[in-house]
Amino acid sequence: MAKQTTPDSPANGPASPDVDASAALKLNRQLFHAGAHVQARVAERMARLGQEHLSFVARRLDRDRAFIGELADVGHPGETIGHWAAFTEETQKDYSEEWQRMLGLWTDTARQTSADLHDHFNETIGAALKRGTTDKVKGDA
Repeated sequence: MAKQTTPDSPANGPASPDVDASAALKLNRQLFHAGAHVQARVAERMARLGQEHLSFVARRLDRDRAFIGELADVGHPGETIGHWAAFTEETQKDYSEEWQRMLGLWTDTARQTSADLHDHFNETIGAALKRGTTDKVKGDA
């Protein structure tokens, strides 16, 4: 036989008039707003990281294209090997420096995001605690 629930049973949630639902909803809205603000900041930072990387890619493509033109001007086939070697060395150096730079930017972004999360949620919870909106029950001292 199926167990019946009453309006006061845990399956239907608290039906007690002693719980201030408006305070809980207000805190929930504030936490949602804080989370949305942090997500917006993360999206801005990620877009900036993407722009930084695409800027590097554009510079590299310009350099690659210029190199092909330089190869066309080489007077002797034997010189081609020297040009390719120099180009390869330059390219490896550029990519290595770029990945180091991007790693630094990613680390800074993670640090800033962590600080944002900490600050926004602590501010929201702190303000709620000052107002007494968390765990507020009618009749409590």
